[in-house]
Amino acid sequence: MARCALEDVSEATYAALNVSAMTSLATGGVYEDPPQGVGFPFVWFTVREDDIDGTFGQVFKNCRIAVHGFSQYQGSQEVQTIMNKAVDLLRDTTPSLDNHTSLLLTHESTTGLPDEEIAGVKTKHSVAEFRLVLAED
Repeated sequence: MARCALEDVSEATYAALNVSAMTSLATGGVYEDPPQGVGFPFVWFTVREDDIDGTFGQVFKNCRIAVHGFSQYQGSQEVQTIMNKAVDLLRDTTPSLDNHTSLLLTHESTTGLPDEEIAGVKTKHSVAEFRLVLAED
């Protein structure tokens, strides 16, 4: 029976990012669902999953992890430092998951997005994208 890996991948991503090395930079916290009125800078992440072809009945999956960094610091240095730390914490790791085996976690790109205004304050927003390849157990 096919199993969804999203919950396990979300929990593993949160555990990898919600460490002092990250929260000392992203002092507003690490969230899968940021609360209203969260302090800056903070990290928000999302995950999605696609089945890919397998062989001999084996199911493989691509999970996409997007880590968003938000900062209201004047200039891009703070958000870039947060994105660098996210890459350091996730790239080339093999998260332990129930019902799935992690095969490869790669960093695909990091993009600085145009400044946004949040509550009248210019806000920096960057996104680091990762691909996690899984085999269903």
